[in-house]
Amino acid sequence: MEKTKKKVQSYYRQAFIEGNISINDLRDKLDNGVELTLEELTSIKNYEHYQLSVLSKEMSDDEFNKKYQQLQVLANLGSFEEFLKEKYSV
Repeated sequence: MEKTKKKVQSYYRQAFIEGNISINDLRDKLDNGVELTLEELTSIKNYEHYQLSVLSKEMSDDEFNKKYQQLQVLANLGSFEEFLKEKYSV
């Protein structure tokens, strides 16, 4: 557990240094009335579609919880630009 925590903290520091904007950063902007670009809106839509496709697969409760946590990490720490890639397109 401690090893995972250190990896996440390390990634978070690196993302902060690089200035990555996450899916959840975009959601916060949207909730605060900030107008998003088409690219930003597309990345949110792609992420939500990807999240739904991953979580709707048949799996045990433990597997579901693990996948859900992984997706939350992506939404919190990953760059929104990741979800503009072709493999996430709707």
